[in-house]
Amino acid sequence: MNDSNLLRRKMLTMAMVGACGGVAATLGFHRSSASATLAENTPTEPQKYSIGIWTRCWDALPWRAAFDEAVVTGFTNVGLMTHDHWKPVMTYDMPFEKAEELRNEGVQRGLRFPAAYCASFGLDPAKFETGVVGLRRMIDLCTTAGVGMILLGGTGDEALQSPYYQTIAECCDYAQEHGVLLTIKPHGGLNATSKQCRKQLELVSHPAFRLCYDPGNIFYYSEGQLNPVDDVKEAIGLVDAVCVKDFLPPKNVDVTPGTGQVDFSTILKTLKAGGWNSGDLLIETLTPSASAEELRKQAVQARVFLEKLLPTI
Repeated sequence: MNDSNLLRRKMLTMAMVGACGGVAATLGFHRSSASATLAENTPTEPQKYSIGIWTRCWDALPWRAAFDEAVVTGFTNVGLMTHDHWKPVMTYDMPFEKAEELRNEGVQRGLRFPAAYCASFGLDPAKFETGVVGLRRMIDLCTTAGVGMILLGGTGDEALQSPYYQTIAECCDYAQEHGVLLTIKPHGGLNATSKQCRKQLELVSHPAFRLCYDPGNIFYYSEGQLNPVDDVKEAIGLVDAVCVKDFLPPKNVDVTPGTGQVDFSTILKTLKAGGWNSGDLLIETLTPSASAEELRKQAVQARVFLEKLLPTI
């Protein structure tokens, strides 16, 4: 990166920090130098949980700009999901040079990448090895980019279910050797609830394949009929991370966490009582806004909501 680009980013960061100043205390979560100006009175005791945010929250922006927005709104943990109007940040067939670029851009901003979403790994039921090669390549790319967890969406096609999870099973040892965790989330279709996800996890039965819980999706895919407070009981013992997503009827998950119907306190208490006492909580969605400043306020609000909530669970 040349000096002019570095200067431009520094000026951009300073401008946005000034726009977003005055948020609540951080409760011990690590902050970069830019985000540190957004908070005061940091305690010495660290939390066991890490709060982060997915790039989806700034989906209209290129991923570099999403990184900048995450930094100035107080985040050092960023999940790589979508950018530039629903384009995935990472794909299994992208060049390794892009993975290196992602890592370098993250390092420059003091960012950690706890997770990346993998929409596809080239599954072909007629050529089983194709999917295995694709998922292993995604694992290699994540290793290069410094990503610790791959989030998979599952499949709603019953004919693909067996090869889909066979592919995951075939890659679990490889993922474990490379320090990358594979996870699935409630995402509709055949993995819309924790009970269904439990069955999928049992098909693989490997410690490198776990659940990323998503309470908003429980409401969403059940048309508001299944409360995640009830559903989460089936997730006990399976969870390694949480997608922090809220919900408002009739079917809306583009909601800033803490302003919808999801009872995050009860859900997190249930998971903690069941043994989940450390891991990543990644904010996936915010209330949409045409204003960049308002969206930053929503991101800060979501972060502060979690920072205040965690000490109470």
